[in-house]
Amino acid sequence: MTNWLTATTGRFAAAVTSRSIADWTSLYGSSDAQALLEFGFGGAPWEERERYDRLSPITYVERVRAPTLVIHSENDHRTPIGDGEKWFMALKKRGVPTELVRYPRSSHGLSRTGEPWLLVDRLERIRSWFTHWLIERAGS
Repeated sequence: MTNWLTATTGRFAAAVTSRSIADWTSLYGSSDAQALLEFGFGGAPWEERERYDRLSPITYVERVRAPTLVIHSENDHRTPIGDGEKWFMALKKRGVPTELVRYPRSSHGLSRTGEPWLLVDRLERIRSWFTHWLIERAGS
C-alpha cells in the first residue's frame, strides 16, 4: 500500500515500504499466492492485463517524490524480494532518495516472527529514516 500511496498522492514527506509490491504481474509470476491474485483481480495477468497494469504502483513511479526506505526479507515467498528491488531501482534511477535493506533468513512475517536482533534492527531503521527525513531535514 505504501508504494501505491506514494505513487498516486503527494501527501507524504517520507515513506517506508515493507513486503513491497511494485508490479502485480511480476508478483503473480513469483509469489506463492496466484489463486489469491486471480480471485482479487478477476483472472490471471494475461486475462486482466489492463487491471494488473492500472493497479501496479510501478505504472506511476514517475510521480513518487517521497524519500523511501525499502525493507524486504530475502526468504519472503508471498511477496518475493524482486518487487522490492524493482521499486528501489526505479526510485534510484529517478533520483528519489532511497535505500534498500535486505533481511537474511527472514520470511514474509519478519515484523512479527523474525530473529530478535533483526526485529530490533528493522524498527531502528524505520525510526532513523523518519527522524532524518521528517525532523532533521525539516529543521534545516
